Amino acid sequence: MNENQTKLVQMLAATAELMGYELSGVALAYMAKDFQQYDIGLMENALRNVRLNQPRFNQAGIQREIDNLSPDGRPGADEAWAMYPHDENASAVLNSEIADAMGIAHPLIEEGDMIAARMAFKDAYNRIVSQNKLKGIAPQWFPSLGHEPEGRKQALDDAVARGRISPSHAAALLPPPIAGAIVNALPSMKMLSGKADLTDEQKQAARSKLADVRAKVGV
Repeated sequence: MNENQTKLVQMLAATAELMGYELSGVALAYMAKDFQQYDIGLMENALRNVRLNQPRFNQAGIQREIDNLSPDGRPGADEAWAMYPHDENASAVLNSEIADAMGIAHPLIEEGDMIAARMAFKDAYNRIVSQNKLKGIAPQWFPSLGHEPEGRKQALDDAVARGRISPSHAAALLPPPIAGAIVNALPSMKMLSGKADLTDEQKQAARSKLADVRAKVGV
């Protein structure tokens, strides 16, 4: 046992004693092992908050205070449930914890019992997240893209802003901006090449859109 591990055992034992609990040396050693991946300074602050804020001394309470001091970007169970796309048009950026919990809830969704499905999802999600946190396993994020193009961009932009995927990863999943600009300009091209009578204002708007596209593609 190194110096930090020894100090962590001592801090855990002192906190437990101050809160009216007495743990065996073996129990303290196992508890210290569960939290050894965290910085010793973070653990010191978390245990202080446990003494001040938590009614009982247990690992779940310690983990809550660690999360409050050092959030890891994981959504809560309610947010995770809301994030999951419930139809083929919707897009989202998910992680394996959300997907695993939804796998448990899915049979209830198929039965049409959404209340029971949501409760099953939340219980499973919280359990999976707690287990992964104790093991030091970080969430791995991946896109789940639906059919609706605008929804894809919104989901990817939000994930990039939250640091869940890289900008380059998101860009690789979207059409090139120049191609998109040309598609958007097609109605203007048809307007100018067609025989329909246009007002001067309509012609000017169409020419402006085409000029913008030409500027983007360098012609």
